[in-house]
Amino acid sequence: LLAALVYYATLPPKVEVVPTTIVQTALRTETLPGTTIVRTEEKTIVQTVPITPTPTERPKLRVWFRTVFVEPINTYMKSKVFEWASKNNVEVEFAFFPVDELMKKLVSAVEAGNPPDVAWGAGHWAVGLFAENPKSRWLLPLDDVIDALNRSDISERVLKVTSISGTIYGVTTHVETNAILIRKDLLENAGIKVNFDMWTWSEFADIAKKLTEYYKDKGIYGTGITLGKCPDGTNNFVSILHNFGGGLQKGRSSKEIIFDSPATYEAIKLIVDLYKSGAMPKEVIGWRDPDNNRAYIGGKVASVINPASIMYDLKTTYPELYANTLLVPVPRGPGPDHVTFGGVQALYVFKTTKYPELAKDLVKFILENKDEYLKSYVLPSIGYAVPPFLSIAEKLPKDLPEWRYVKKFVEMGTYNYPLGEPTAVYSEFHGKYLIGDLYSKVILEGKSIEDAIKELHNTLVEIAKSVYGE
Repeated sequence: LLAALVYYATLPPKVEVVPTTIVQTALRTETLPGTTIVRTEEKTIVQTVPITPTPTERPKLRVWFRTVFVEPINTYMKSKVFEWASKNNVEVEFAFFPVDELMKKLVSAVEAGNPPDVAWGAGHWAVGLFAENPKSRWLLPLDDVIDALNRSDISERVLKVTSISGTIYGVTTHVETNAILIRKDLLENAGIKVNFDMWTWSEFADIAKKLTEYYKDKGIYGTGITLGKCPDGTNNFVSILHNFGGGLQKGRSSKEIIFDSPATYEAIKLIVDLYKSGAMPKEVIGWRDPDNNRAYIGGKVASVINPASIMYDLKTTYPELYANTLLVPVPRGPGPDHVTFGGVQALYVFKTTKYPELAKDLVKFILENKDEYLKSYVLPSIGYAVPPFLSIAEKLPKDLPEWRYVKKFVEMGTYNYPLGEPTAVYSEFHGKYLIGDLYSKVILEGKSIEDAIKELHNTLVEIAKSVYGE
């Protein structure tokens, strides 16, 4: 594991030892020798002694954040922590971790009963794991922070991503909304016109096949959907599944697992057909998170499903490809809602903190200056950090391709549809990349789609029973 970089906001103030004067008044009574006269005197005793005061203990917060590839975001988050610490005379022990390491460290810290006071990163995952079970709830409610930031300025779907039964346990700093990145020049050269506001997954599949055929001599595939055991594999899948009306669960019980459905079958059938038709490279079955980025940047595929993180690389490193890339909403399906995977990066406070009000104040401070947040966090991300605030989305320059659909992305982003809230079931489905196992069984082992769906459905039921009971 990479060593954490630990910083301290300020050193404790030096305690100066000051001599202190103690004044005492005493009565002295004595009988004069050889007489019966009693004399009483009042004497003042003055003594100067050094007093060592008990130093006042300054509050201290342990803060663990993930790193992101957009360095201005890392800089913003760290600088806001230390700015707040300086203003409030709070000592901060601060550490950055890669996201996968942060997850492991948080689990270990909770098991040891010693999590940090404040953490940031993978809020949807953390809330599902650390807040769903009321008997082992490790996170503090943060509804008061949301109210202070103006609840009405945040999309309802975004609020639900870090909520359990209506109570908010994470404050979202940005949404990573899945979208389609597609080559404008390749579409135009092939004579393909698309209404991206209304296109469907069926149309997407047809376009991918046409592009593959048109550019077969150049070895360009129409699309590349990640099918490997990794976060992108799961997120690509649910961005299709939910638009067919399917999901994992509609409630918190084993009887409310809904994976085995016609919607799931149709979504997987579309994906498998794209693979078997040759519209995707064969190696997508083993792709990990960086592989679709590399395939798109390298010109091997004409489209991918991904957050706008690729746009950051394109604009900063590959300007010609950036100019020929469209960032558009995922297609619609036959389902009732037009949605997409919208995982969030969020701040959360662990209930073990000695200073809950200070911890919550830090969370609020990081986001309360929305103009600074827009300038230093959102805009430098080049589309990657979709803001949760509707007022910020309105201010983004829509003439740039990375921000053209940002308001729609805010509205579309969801998590664990149709329930919309994080759960331990979804966290395990996502964390163990169970959809990757299903792809392998169908594509590589020849298992029928129906049987593979039933098998995974039963696995989810067993997970739900372990969490919720019968």
